[in-house]
Amino acid sequence: MITMERISTVRDLVALWPSRLDFAVEINVPVDRVHKWITSDSIPAKHHQTILDCAEGHSLPVSASDLVAIHDQRKGRAA
Repeated sequence: MITMERISTVRDLVALWPSRLDFAVEINVPVDRVHKWITSDSIPAKHHQTILDCAEGHSLPVSASDLVAIHDQRKGRAA
């Protein structure tokens, strides 16, 4: 589990939960979908509010800004 480090990937985000299965159950998606999101480093926007609500319920350090940063198309590109 990641603590207090900057969330920069979907993998980092999911790692805040005890397991991928716990994350999947919490946001009501199959665990294989979570695996695909980690591989693609992208989560569909329709799940973002649920993730934020669940994270808040567990006092996890996830913000809307973190989700935007994870999905920023410009990350990793030279300026």
